[in-house]
Amino acid sequence: MVIIMKKKLDLYLAHNLDRRHEIRIIELELERKYNLNLCNPFYDTKRTDIKKIDSGTQTRWTLDPEACKAIVKNDLDNIDNRDGLFAIIHEPSLGTAFEIAHAWETGKMVIIISENYIDHPWVRVYATHRFRTLDEFMDWMDKNGYKRKKEISK
Repeated sequence: MVIIMKKKLDLYLAHNLDRRHEIRIIELELERKYNLNLCNPFYDTKRTDIKKIDSGTQTRWTLDPEACKAIVKNDLDNIDNRDGLFAIIHEPSLGTAFEIAHAWETGKMVIIISENYIDHPWVRVYATHRFRTLDEFMDWMDKNGYKRKKEISK
């Protein structure tokens, strides 16, 4: 039996398309360890282009205008329906920047992890919580009661 803490965070996971595979591994590990749901826009939503992008038959640059509008609407709706946004920033990303701005403008919690940009003025203003490393974030999760309790043996 697994007992889960009462607190739960439901966050939109903002990150660069080019790092989606490595971020997916981090996402799944965080969800296993913490009472946390991370909505990954590439794998947990209604996007239909990712399989084509993963197979190399499509790129983000060749999407038709209606597909672009659908992606943006889907992402904004997913941010709106969550407690906040969790961003991992290794390098600048237009999509991630717009997603952070939308979350901030709508009063959502904004958590940012970025070694290189943690002290950027925009990050300092828009982030509700900012961390240099994933380990710092996990320490914060532990201290704030989001860690899942271990299985209890009978």
